[in-house]
Amino acid sequence: MDKFIHLRKLFTHRVRRCVSIIQGIACPDSYLNLKKCDVLLLCHDVNRGYIYEGKAYSPLIDSMRYYFERAGLSCSSIASPYSLITEQLAFGSPVSVNRSYFVGQVRSKFNHFIGAKLSMKNGAFSLWLKIINCCRPKLVIGIQPCLQLCRVCKMMNIPVYDLQHGVICEEESWYRENIKDGMDIKGLPSGFLCWDAASAGTLKKWASPKGCKIYAVGNPWVKRFVEKNNDDVLVKEAINDFVFDNCGRLNILISLQWGLKDHGYSCSKNQFMPDCLEELIKKYQNCFNWLIRLHPVQTCGKEKILVNKYLQDKFGASNNVEWVQATKTPLPILLNITDAHITFWSSVTVEAAWYGIQTALLDPEIAYSGKRANMFAYERSIKVAHVLPLEVSKIENWLFNAVGKKVRDNAIDFRDFDKFINFYL
Repeated sequence: MDKFIHLRKLFTHRVRRCVSIIQGIACPDSYLNLKKCDVLLLCHDVNRGYIYEGKAYSPLIDSMRYYFERAGLSCSSIASPYSLITEQLAFGSPVSVNRSYFVGQVRSKFNHFIGAKLSMKNGAFSLWLKIINCCRPKLVIGIQPCLQLCRVCKMMNIPVYDLQHGVICEEESWYRENIKDGMDIKGLPSGFLCWDAASAGTLKKWASPKGCKIYAVGNPWVKRFVEKNNDDVLVKEAINDFVFDNCGRLNILISLQWGLKDHGYSCSKNQFMPDCLEELIKKYQNCFNWLIRLHPVQTCGKEKILVNKYLQDKFGASNNVEWVQATKTPLPILLNITDAHITFWSSVTVEAAWYGIQTALLDPEIAYSGKRANMFAYERSIKVAHVLPLEVSKIENWLFNAVGKKVRDNAIDFRDFDKFINFYL
């Protein structure tokens, strides 16, 4: 059964990857428009989940842009392959590299097939070399930057950093495969910018011995909503635009996952949330406000259509179940009104913990004997996150004991963030 699930997951991933590539190469390259900059930033469409001034906005990467530009440094953006949201569709006008990257990858695989020696003059390496020579940045920051970019940056003595965008643990495949399990050191980033000490501690075990620097700088998006700087128009507008009447009820935040069936879970007939959670919401739909937050992948394309149809069919008649505002509102604002959090395995668990909000984790594999036993280990150790059985009665008991009872605020120290920015001034 496990083998079948693995094959189905692999097949689904390959199909989605092929579709993504075909759609991506239809988007013409525009990287030759790049100009010289101090900082080069890059991320994928899925990391641009916020809408600001009618454009896709990356809470993490574009918040780094905000702080760098505030400090007087110039920034340019690249849409990581195979993104479709480029140029005027996104904040910062990220350029597209899809076609050249695809050609480079094909050449690299062909050279590998015929046994040709790896060279910076062919394949995807030549693309990133051309880009770096074009904009000559002092610093590169991306969300999981590819090995070719890392190699080029190291060759040119330009530091390149990976900015944390989700859970970092041994079970997270990108970090396990690229850092823990032996990627060539030259293909690793110069360092990692982590949200907190717990994430940094995990990476230090694997990455520090390979020469990577690890900084616990905090989450730049959360930092903006903590500071509320007078010049931060986005934060001011987001706070002013948020109007929510809880009607005297407590607020339960639910962070959705995507692709539950792809991971082989039979607990969900609908593929969006466990059946027991759906039953719980219906049972107590008049007792609480249920704020359902979609995963970034579910905010566009086919996934958006499917999840919205499901939510409308199941909860559209209830005034106390809401998902449109809960998804578009910046998470820090939403967490300020949240009394309890339920999810399968969302990284919102980490952010909720900073606000002292208790989380119910419904993925049975996060149990101590499961395949993801190390996920949220720190949050579970301080009793702000709890693994629960997929049973309505168990979740119900936890909810009435946890709702509105904050464990403690785990405030993030942003001093290392400011030191990091100041280092490049």
